[in-house]
Amino acid sequence: MPSIRKIKQRIQAYKSTVALLNHKIKKLETKVGDMTEILQESIEEGEIRNKTKEKRKRKLDECNNEVKLLDIEEKAKTNMVEALKEIFDTFNIMEQPEIRRIFLKILPYLDNSLKYLILHDIVLFSRDLDKYSTVYSILYSDAIEKDGSEISDVLETIYYYSIAEEAIDGLKSRCISILEKYATRTVFIEERIVPEVFDAVTSIRLYSKVLDWCWTYNEFIRDILYPELKKSESAFAVLVLSAIYAEWNKSLSPHKSLEYVIQILDKVAGVGTGEEITPSMHSLEAQLASALMLRQFRPGASVKWHRKRIDEASDEQKALIESVWKISFF
Repeated sequence: MPSIRKIKQRIQAYKSTVALLNHKIKKLETKVGDMTEILQESIEEGEIRNKTKEKRKRKLDECNNEVKLLDIEEKAKTNMVEALKEIFDTFNIMEQPEIRRIFLKILPYLDNSLKYLILHDIVLFSRDLDKYSTVYSILYSDAIEKDGSEISDVLETIYYYSIAEEAIDGLKSRCISILEKYATRTVFIEERIVPEVFDAVTSIRLYSKVLDWCWTYNEFIRDILYPELKKSESAFAVLVLSAIYAEWNKSLSPHKSLEYVIQILDKVAGVGTGEEITPSMHSLEAQLASALMLRQFRPGASVKWHRKRIDEASDEQKALIESVWKISFF
């Protein structure tokens, strides 16, 4: 009969064997599980092949991007407005390589005015100067094609600022110089804004978006623009303030600085407490430059202003009011 010691040794040997077998079983189960997962991923992708899921996904993304590029190119050939709308719907979430591919694709179908429009919209709706410089360098590989407008100078200056070849003080001084240059210009003519004035106002608006609201309000509006606004013949300055308000009201949350701007415009137009229309020291043209903005943001006050001023106006003044009232600017 075996001794107790030998029986214990056999028991320990059996336990070791069982533990070894359990370990091997677990390894085999793990291996089978991994193979099942790989097989399942391959089936989900539509075929069995020895490529990682990430590589297959990247290949699929590349195919999708190529299809998207071809679709945009086809739209650009027939309806550039629709193509640009599709681009700008997702522009802010695009990476630089995708932006390059898209604009290189549509470049042959762009005239100079559309190039201006694209750069203008990037500044106003994106404010991403890295993307701006990328698109600018694609649209104008050598130098911008200038048309003699203020806009062309602004777009070029912003580009050089975006690549650190223009100081921020240069942008500020250029913005101020435009105000000084056009301060006494007539603003409205034959149911439209004078084209040169429109370009000048747009240029200041672009500089404002690049330089930010802090500078625009604290320095440009309060220190530079406000002295012009105190003059009775200040239609250009009023139009600039209206454009700035309309632009920043889209992106800023309610703020006292915006309330201050609207109060200035109310005063110019002669809109008092409770939207009562009162006499204004400003010229009719300056009042109209304010009232056009009020028509969009305070329609009740603008209707009252229009009715009151028409009732008080001479035939010549009525003709001016009615012609300007047809303008859609903001």
